[in-house]
Amino acid sequence: MREGDVGHAFQTGNEIMDRYVLRDYHQWSQLPNDLVVIYEIDVRIAGIIELRINGDHIVVDMVGSNALVQAPGVGTKLMSLAENFARQLAISEIRLDSLDDVVSWYGSFGYA
Repeated sequence: MREGDVGHAFQTGNEIMDRYVLRDYHQWSQLPNDLVVIYEIDVRIAGIIELRINGDHIVVDMVGSNALVQAPGVGTKLMSLAENFARQLAISEIRLDSLDDVVSWYGSFGYA
């Protein structure tokens, strides 16, 4: 995530996730072992994922799609990115830090 990204509009439509703004994500991206990746469509942020590398596993702290950008499948693409990233690091475990209302969405990827 770049510093210039913080000025973009981003809303998930989820009250808890929308407490955070892109500046928060940018600050997290500066932490050691944290990676924040944005998915852009036509220079607009369509989605965002925050990953934390934690020794032998990766934690998916947040996955969000921008309700202001019509882009079906963004969350799926971001989860695929997380899985590919873990493979590149030879990490076989991904853990989720999830809101209760999206647990079933993660289940569609085979996560329990």
